[in-house]
Amino acid sequence: MTFEHLVIHRRHGPDDLVLALYGELDLLTAPRLRRELTEAVTDGRDRIVVDLSGLEFMDSSGLHVLLEASERARGNDHRLSLRSAPPRVHRLFELTGTIRRFDFAS
Repeated sequence: MTFEHLVIHRRHGPDDLVLALYGELDLLTAPRLRRELTEAVTDGRDRIVVDLSGLEFMDSSGLHVLLEASERARGNDHRLSLRSAPPRVHRLFELTGTIRRFDFAS
């Protein structure tokens, strides 16, 4: 199944917010995720989880948004975790050496 856009599903828990991503996270769709993550950090949630399991593709634009969000969360005493990156998406974290900058939740 190929996606030409990004779908973001929000699931609210008592202390966390899960953003489940489906499709492609790239130059065209990264601004949408940036808005969602900015809103989530200012929403008062202690923990934000970004579920990457539904991504078909992610480029450096998407990675940049996640890095920004991670820094912003730390600065606001929040926690950002990533979950279930498919192999081709996980590889981007490995190739760029950014894998250590994220908490990968199970």
